[in-house]
Amino acid sequence: MPFRPVHGKILDVLAAHPQGLCFNSLSQKLKGVISRVVLLKEVKRLEDAGVIVVERDPGHKQRKIFKLASSVRDLLLFLGEEIRSGERKACDIAVDLINRYASIKSGLRNEFLKEYLKYSVLTRIEVLMEEVA
Repeated sequence: MPFRPVHGKILDVLAAHPQGLCFNSLSQKLKGVISRVVLLKEVKRLEDAGVIVVERDPGHKQRKIFKLASSVRDLLLFLGEEIRSGERKACDIAVDLINRYASIKSGLRNEFLKEYLKYSVLTRIEVLMEEVA
């Protein structure tokens, strides 16, 4: 499955909620960005690709909880580890992000995860640039 920006948006929302989200909550967080129909299709594709995990909600028979797969969560943790360590110049952080991306990418075989990692790094660099401007 080729990576598309819509996948990045879904994965970013799930990354911000490590406990997972039910479909309605996920849909609400992406309201105006992705329609519910598209979201349902893309969530199924992401599950089939092993990028997200779907679990039953123990408190509700019909509800499912969507979470990032542990491999994706670990990649994002490693990528962001050094960034949180104190105040640094945006250019230093960007260089560190790119270096981490290069080191992680070389060990990945999954093309989808490589593309999501690239999307995530570019998104973070864009945020850095907006903070500087």
